[in-house]
Amino acid sequence: MPTPQWFAQKRKEVYSLFEKIYSYTVGVNEFHNSKLLKLKQGILMKTIISHLRSQWIEYKQTGRIRRKFTAYSTQDWLILAFLHSLGCGKPVLGETVPNYNALVIIELYLQDKNRSYTKITK
Repeated sequence: MPTPQWFAQKRKEVYSLFEKIYSYTVGVNEFHNSKLLKLKQGILMKTIISHLRSQWIEYKQTGRIRRKFTAYSTQDWLILAFLHSLGCGKPVLGETVPNYNALVIIELYLQDKNRSYTKITK
């Protein structure tokens, strides 16, 4: 079924309004709200940090990590809030929302014997 002519003409405007409403709901971009971001993605952030810390502790104690991979499945609005909370939402997404099936990879690396760092890839 072809796209209706009226929608084809207004597509950019409709998408722009959708992205503004989405940004307002999540508390990002021009509607940035730190408290709302903490509320939206705080549990996910806490869980990820907890897993990274426990892996680092395990590595320091045993010299290896048993669980090499952990996957989380979530919705696009939570990925949006998460990326903005990390401070990389705007550079990665601009004013848009994540695509369906978006993927964020967080890796824990050994910097030297006593320090680690994380790398985040979208």
